[in-house]
Amino acid sequence: RIKNITNNRARRDELEYMAYYDTLTGLYNRNNFVRILSEWLAKADKNEGISVMFVDIDDFRKINDGMGMIVGDELIQLFGQFLGELSSESVIVSHFTSDIFCIAINDPCGQRSIENIYNTIQERITKPFLLTDRRELTMSVTYGVAEYPEAATSAVELINYA
Repeated sequence: RIKNITNNRARRDELEYMAYYDTLTGLYNRNNFVRILSEWLAKADKNEGISVMFVDIDDFRKINDGMGMIVGDELIQLFGQFLGELSSESVIVSHFTSDIFCIAINDPCGQRSIENIYNTIQERITKPFLLTDRRELTMSVTYGVAEYPEAATSAVELINYA
C-alpha cells in the first residue's frame, strides 16, 4: 500500500516555518531570535562584543488607525524587507512585535557596526516607502542599543536593556 505523504510534509514544513519565522515579514520571530542570540552569547568570550538594536516605528498606531491595518501591514513588510537585506552570518534581524524590529550583531565592526547599521537605516527612512496603491509613506523610528558584555550577559537582559 502506497501512502501519499506530500500533504503531511507540507503541513510539517509550514508548522516548522511558523515556529521560527514571522509570517508577516519572513524575518526571524522573537523566539528564534532569542534562541540564536543565546547561542551567540554562550559561545562569545568577554573580548568579543555582541550588540542588540531595537528599532521601533514612531507613531505606528496613527498609521494603522488613520490609513488602515492593510497599509500598516504593508509598511511593516516593506521595512522588514529592507532590514532583512542587512542580515548576514553575523547579523540577524527579527520582527519582534507589531512595529518593533530587533537586530543582533555578533562581533560588530566595520560594515556590521552599530553605527553603520544605524546610518544605513537612517538613510533609507529619509526616502518614502512606495505602497502597492502607488501612495508614498514616510516614517521615523526610535532606536535602543545594548552591548554584551557591558550591559548584560543574557539574551533576555540584553534585549530588555536595548
